[in-house]
Amino acid sequence: MNKSEFSKKYINFVFKHKKTLAFIVLFFTFFMLYLSSKIEYTTRIVDLLPSSNKKVKNYLYTIENIGLTNSIVVAVSRKDGESDPENIELYSEIFIDNLKSNPEFKTYFNGIDANIETKLNMVFTPFFLKNLWVIIPNNKLSNFINIFKYQKMKEIIEKDKMLIQTGSGLETFIKKDPLNILSFLKSYSKEMTGKLKISLVDGYYFSKDKSLQIFFVKTKGHADNIKYTTGAMNLLFKTIKKTNKDFQDEVENPSLKISVNFTGPHAITFYDKDVAQNDMFSSLYLSFILVLLIFILGFKNPFSIFYAAVPLIVGEVWTFGLTYLLIGKLNILTSIVGAILVGLGIDFSIHIYSRFLEEELKNKDLRSSLVKTIEETGFATIAGGLTTAAAFSSMFFSNFKGLREFGIVASLGIVSTLFACLLIIPLTLSFRKNVYKPKKISGFGTKFFHKIVDEHPKKIVILSILFVIFFLIFALRLEFATSLRDLRSRTNPALQTQTFLTKKLGGSLRPLIVVLKGKNQNEIENQFEVLTKSLKNKKISKIESIFSFIPPLNEQMKNIEYLNNTEKPKNISENFLKLLDKEGFAITDYHKKYINSIESGLDNLSPLTFNKLVNSKIYPLLKNYIRYSKEKKEYEIIVKIYPELGLWHKKFTSDIVKTVEKVFKETGNNQDFITGIDVVINEIRKLVKENFVFSSLLSLFLVFLIVYLHFRNIYHSLLSFIPLLSGIIVMLGALKLSGDNISMYNFIATPMIIGIGIDSGIHILSRVLNSKDYNIAEAVIHTGKAITFTSLTTIIGFGSLFISHFEGFKSLGLSTIFGVTACWIASIIFFPAMLKLIFKGKNNDLHR
Repeated sequence: MNKSEFSKKYINFVFKHKKTLAFIVLFFTFFMLYLSSKIEYTTRIVDLLPSSNKKVKNYLYTIENIGLTNSIVVAVSRKDGESDPENIELYSEIFIDNLKSNPEFKTYFNGIDANIETKLNMVFTPFFLKNLWVIIPNNKLSNFINIFKYQKMKEIIEKDKMLIQTGSGLETFIKKDPLNILSFLKSYSKEMTGKLKISLVDGYYFSKDKSLQIFFVKTKGHADNIKYTTGAMNLLFKTIKKTNKDFQDEVENPSLKISVNFTGPHAITFYDKDVAQNDMFSSLYLSFILVLLIFILGFKNPFSIFYAAVPLIVGEVWTFGLTYLLIGKLNILTSIVGAILVGLGIDFSIHIYSRFLEEELKNKDLRSSLVKTIEETGFATIAGGLTTAAAFSSMFFSNFKGLREFGIVASLGIVSTLFACLLIIPLTLSFRKNVYKPKKISGFGTKFFHKIVDEHPKKIVILSILFVIFFLIFALRLEFATSLRDLRSRTNPALQTQTFLTKKLGGSLRPLIVVLKGKNQNEIENQFEVLTKSLKNKKISKIESIFSFIPPLNEQMKNIEYLNNTEKPKNISENFLKLLDKEGFAITDYHKKYINSIESGLDNLSPLTFNKLVNSKIYPLLKNYIRYSKEKKEYEIIVKIYPELGLWHKKFTSDIVKTVEKVFKETGNNQDFITGIDVVINEIRKLVKENFVFSSLLSLFLVFLIVYLHFRNIYHSLLSFIPLLSGIIVMLGALKLSGDNISMYNFIATPMIIGIGIDSGIHILSRVLNSKDYNIAEAVIHTGKAITFTSLTTIIGFGSLFISHFEGFKSLGLSTIFGVTACWIASIIFFPAMLKLIFKGKNNDLHR
């Protein structure tokens, strides 16, 4: 069956069964609309990543098992930025009390690390106090022994009393540690603050200038769980409202305003979700409205909007309904498919509807006009639509999960919108009773372009080739770079707070994670020693690990040997309690456990081993530092490295990562790894390059197959690629000239342009070949109108991405606009000029 016969049968079928088809379309569309309403939306970065990649697996492992993202950072300050620790602390205390008293608190949170007492509660347990004698640094052991002698204890307790009476702000420390043992544990102090610019006001975490207080709300769920994160953040916002009211009742100055800001993965994800959803709908609505306005202006008839709007809306609904069935959710990338479909889907309506108007002007018969439209433009439109879908589908073979899903949703959307257009336009027209007097589509200056092509074909071809070569030089200089900021909204309040805190406190609150594995303690201690030595001169604010609490075994054995050969203090517990009572301290059970544990540890000296830790009652508190696998019979140590500079400073974090990876390579520790979001981003940079080349070549191959099936001629198929290849080169060169590079977002633009740009070549060449005398003039003037029209609507569709708060989307929009514009210029000037030279002997008359 040839194209003509198929077109007649198809149009006759539509006219014969128009009511049945209309009912089926309506029913299916409403069903898809119902499914679309159930689709979920996620901003999870892990949904974009290649889960089979080793570094990504390591990152996912830390999220799931170690709790890399287990706290929301709360920053409290006066709105005017003044130093006011008293009122800031008061507000924080009210906030914490309100949060803890809320019935929902235990649903979302495990606790709050608001001051140094939280850390001290872990350090000053009977278990640790018994092992103090082996934990104290060797060079301080003799002084440590002395504090348990009667006279020294007396001096310390008298000083404690004086400090409390003078309001020094050390009451929390004194209650937890009356003998000031913490002063002997430098590693503990370093673990608490490191090089961070933090002052401990009444045990709370304040900035050095005392204008800012921070605390940590420990979460139960992962940041990637959108439902959980939304609930947790909303509870915090409700707490702020209540605290503001309570605070105003407490302070003398009611006009005093306190500012509360959040950061951490949960807060970043929460804000990004709202921003991304707003961007998704805003870009969709804006592109839809602008494209329809252009459609009306182009066809000079407000009623023509129906033939664009209905297929577009139906195609979008079908797309997202089918997306729910196949995937169930939208990610950051697939969220922009709606806006993309507006810019691309309108092309089908433009080509079909403009050709229909052209045919109806000729023969005044509705049915025959539709048959001719489907026979020629319809099949070319199908070929163009399928090439675009094929280009998108090439991303299905990417090892990026996000790109695979984007390829599925985008290609599904193109096919859905194409089918909706080919069905709904003829179906709608079949219900029309009156003879329609169509107006010509706007020329968009195509006669001017035709004149240039007609008069200077050789000059145009030469200049075009030179133009393309110029941009090719810059295209070859493109690099592959992925910035963490491209994956997030730059207006995200949590990211702004994170950047502010990094500068204010002199270091990042978000660590790189190193995981060391070994069968025994000695093996891991050796690995840790090599690691810390390699990082000695790096810009690091602090390194936190289990060795922040316990020294290596050889250091512990030195302590034991020294203590066994030294006279030990006597009656430690008895003297301590008598002195407390004498100075008027209330003796609590905590004080008794405190001193009894220390004394019993001295009587039963033994090293504090990993085995003791994992079998102790405090092991659950240490799972973020040490883990033991009974199946593998293997220890796992978690080392947290806090860079002095934030994650945006890729040079410094990359330097740390490269140093650690070099250590692993040199020592042959293949099971150890370093991870963090910036480690994953660096890996993405490598994968983007691989996927870019593969997806581009694959989409070219798939598109060529479809083009060949359309023309059934290799020469004509290759010829139709001229506008596309020219457009891609110019797009990539222009991207470099704009100061941008290939990223995970604008990466999509190249296979997309391959699918979009080929349409112009197909339509122009098809029009020329379908004419009896290879009439290039007719192709430029008539088909050129539709191509100009579709290029304009595509540019508007992608231009809507410029309102996005995500830099990556803006880059994608800019890249696509470069590509579409270049393909359009090549299609109506360069390509026709070349065709004129090629078909010169077959048609010399362009003035028809």
